[in-house]
Amino acid sequence: KQDSGADFVITQLFFDNRDYYQYIDRCKEAGVTIRLIPGILPITDYYKLLKFCKICGATMHDSIRDAFEPIADDPEAVYEKGIEVVTAQCKDLLAAGAPGLHFFCLNHFEPVRTIWKSLDI
Repeated sequence: KQDSGADFVITQLFFDNRDYYQYIDRCKEAGVTIRLIPGILPITDYYKLLKFCKICGATMHDSIRDAFEPIADDPEAVYEKGIEVVTAQCKDLLAAGAPGLHFFCLNHFEPVRTIWKSLDI
């Protein structure tokens, strides 16, 4: 994409920031100099999350399963936990120097707004 003139890339969604940091390292080694913007998916429904990850091939880490499976049938608890987990993820990414965030909101802007306000930026 860089060779074709792109000045940034948006990654696929991920839940373990180490995946993003390793990706950054691999890209740098390959000579990529454009911005690599992390793709973030707010977690609002655990069952839809599983389905979405399966469709797009995203890796579901055990930490996400462990956090959400016990509360999967409680929509309010999943929403609250999702905001907490994704806000922490975003704070870590920004503190580590991510050049921005791209939210996959899937036509649900309220979780993004809540997370954005929690970031205090």
